[in-house]
Amino acid sequence: MQANTYLHNMANMKRRIFLAIVSFLFLVNVNGYAQDNFLYGDSIPSGNVSLSIFNVRPILLNKGQLLFSFQTALPNYYKSFSSATGKPEKLPSYMVLSEAYFNGYITYGLTQKWNLFLTLPFNDIHHFSPMGEISGVGVGDIETGVDYQLFGGNQNSENSLATRLSFGFPTGHYQNLSKNDYPLGSGSFRFQAAISGIHWYNKIQMIYSAYYEFRTNRLEINTGDEAGAYLIFRKPLITPFGSFGLEGGTLTYWNFADKKNGTVLPNTRDYNINLYAGAWFQYLKKFNLRFGIPYSVFQNKSWMTQYRIMLQIDYLLK
Repeated sequence: MQANTYLHNMANMKRRIFLAIVSFLFLVNVNGYAQDNFLYGDSIPSGNVSLSIFNVRPILLNKGQLLFSFQTALPNYYKSFSSATGKPEKLPSYMVLSEAYFNGYITYGLTQKWNLFLTLPFNDIHHFSPMGEISGVGVGDIETGVDYQLFGGNQNSENSLATRLSFGFPTGHYQNLSKNDYPLGSGSFRFQAAISGIHWYNKIQMIYSAYYEFRTNRLEINTGDEAGAYLIFRKPLITPFGSFGLEGGTLTYWNFADKKNGTVLPNTRDYNINLYAGAWFQYLKKFNLRFGIPYSVFQNKSWMTQYRIMLQIDYLLK
């Protein structure tokens, strides 16, 4: 039993590494030129990382700029959800939860105030136990929308504020699932409004954001909406080799319960409080590499449930 679990873990790890390398090589081979006044904003995963792990950017692109981004999130679980108790419990040794989420992200500067974006998610999910394997591999729910710069938006601005409207489509497979299929999408159309800002305190950035997402019904179920927020502090360090930085803070979300015929469906409400730590490197204002770990310290009446390894790569074209 332990040998099968070990072999399964090794196979999933090799698949994750291969997908990350292929995606990285695709993105860094894009050629282009950067403008001097480009400043990277922030993107922190919201509650459901399988849908979109980017949030609104406090700093937008200039007119005509094009940004290619790739972000991956690899969850590692200490506890899994128990249908008997209705909360997360310690993960049994015979169970393997292997999940990887990859997002391609394209942003275009339509004007100095307006940006357009498109998110293309890919999910690689495998849950293994002696009772069998449940898996889902493929495209998730595609998301598109617009950002608008309310004020600020350049390196000399002490305060910047931007807002976002986004629209998610149920492109991930969620209907007619067999007992071995894991859903790749929510099955709902999603409409999200978000606001995000930056404020400088003595060379330290304070980045904050809040969002609310409305979700349409699916399969005669009133899908629960989601709300979330984050607060991140960043310390940039300028060197001849590029800009380095450390960052840390907190992020949280609340996923409201699903309902059917006015009755709350059990075990559909979810909330999560994360502590976050990370670092980043920016080269020539057009290449950005970022690494972070959101750690779930409290989720559904349970402590220390999981953490996620997050890698982000940005390349600015033009």
